[in-house]
Amino acid sequence: MTKTASFTDFVTGRANQDATLEILHNRIDWLRTPQRRLVYLYYVQGLSFHQLSGLTGQNEFTLTKRVRNIARRLVHSPYVIVKRHPDIFDSREALVAYDKYLLGSGYRAIARRYDLSEYRTRKILTTIKRKIDMLQTAGCRLMNGSGNI
Repeated sequence: MTKTASFTDFVTGRANQDATLEILHNRIDWLRTPQRRLVYLYYVQGLSFHQLSGLTGQNEFTLTKRVRNIARRLVHSPYVIVKRHPDIFDSREALVAYDKYLLGSGYRAIARRYDLSEYRTRKILTTIKRKIDMLQTAGCRLMNGSGNI
């Protein structure tokens, strides 16, 4: 007896993986050079993590975690909203959002990187979160047909 693939298997299987890879490929330019290079070499060029480890001199398991986290965040991250609405987020907010939502940096690391106080960094992150929540809520209202923006 042979098993036939159901529509659910199809959607959650190879088709979904292909769609995710296409999204990843379209958004790879959002990354800064070091992250872009790693994601490109693994997902586009098809290098293994062992080969990447040899090229970069970094631990293979650290690279595995880093590249997969960046790829996951690139596809499923609030940063997508920030990129889609450059008119709502100023340049500093976009930079901080990049570090927070794509790289997973904490507020202290972000503060050091951009020479901000920890207080100011937390305020910026709160503002970003508030704007993202507002845009997501507005988007849900539009999709449900229950209001205007």
